[in-house]
Amino acid sequence: PTTAAPTMAPTTAPPTLAPPTPAPTTAAPVVTAPPIPIEKQPKIKLVTYPTDVLKEDTMIFKWEVTGGVQGNITHTAIHYGTKSGKVFTDYTMASKILTGKSPGTFTVTVKAPEAGGVLYFRAHAIVDGQHVYTEEKTIVVG
Repeated sequence: PTTAAPTMAPTTAPPTLAPPTPAPTTAAPVVTAPPIPIEKQPKIKLVTYPTDVLKEDTMIFKWEVTGGVQGNITHTAIHYGTKSGKVFTDYTMASKILTGKSPGTFTVTVKAPEAGGVLYFRAHAIVDGQHVYTEEKTIVVG
């Protein structure tokens, strides 16, 4: 007797699975503050200041602060010392710290030191959280 070859059931390849489709992503919107218009940018300007004084003389400083969106001046003063500086923390002394609203004019008096020499100073203000400075100036104390 001849035996028939066993019949095999047809095989099918396993289905090919496509990679899962990622869920659509939506980026959170980026919120940026609008730029401050040039006319609203804080500015500071010296109005009057001494250029030379005698030891222990009273020095009078006057300056103007303008600009700002809300115009909140949380700090303004004359910062000074015997060494040149770039920012208010570089100076070892400061006048009385004032606050106010922009635009504003500020005046302080400071007693010149007993020692002669050169004082370096700047007017400084913080308007709506932004620091502004005048150029550094000098006073000869003699």
